Amino acid sequence: MSSTVSTARSALESRVIQNSLALRLGFALVVIPVLTAAGAATRIYLPGIPVPFTLQTLFVILSGAYLGEMFGPVSMLAYLLYGVLGLNMFAIGDGTGSLNYLLGISGGYLLAFPLASLLVARLLRLGFDASFGRRFVALFSGTLLILASGLLFALLLHGQNLTLGDAFLRMFVVFVPFGAVKALLAASCLSAARKRRAMTR
Repeated sequence: MSSTVSTARSALESRVIQNSLALRLGFALVVIPVLTAAGAATRIYLPGIPVPFTLQTLFVILSGAYLGEMFGPVSMLAYLLYGVLGLNMFAIGDGTGSLNYLLGISGGYLLAFPLASLLVARLLRLGFDASFGRRFVALFSGTLLILASGLLFALLLHGQNLTLGDAFLRMFVVFVPFGAVKALLAASCLSAARKRRAMTR
């Protein structure tokens, strides 16, 4: 009898794990890329700033927070792939699809999305999920990684049109306050989710 119960329990746990993995994969390949594209469509241009303000990175850091170290980066790789193949996913471009988008002025930001998602997930797993403040640090670290990558990439590929000081101000510093706001919003969402999970246990 106990052997039968144990077998049934193992089968049920295996089914739950399989369903969870399928759900995460679905979010990684469809839901998160679509939300990130919607964030890219929400854009504001300011004079003298070559890259628009968007909600893209909100979903980048949330992908790592909710999907973890494997599926978070996968969702961002899927997002980049869809954009390169021609879907209208990016904040800059006409949606015709080209690797040139990844080599343009915003390419460094985009290419850092998978790494930022991974960084957020890793930090949360390593102890930064214990409080709101620590969650904010983990999420904001992902944002800063994206901004640093965008700055360095622009200097390397488009440095002839930018001075170091000018690029630092226009491609990094100006985005930090808005990035902090998005990290606070993401930390609030994550904290609320953790609280709901604790209440249902």
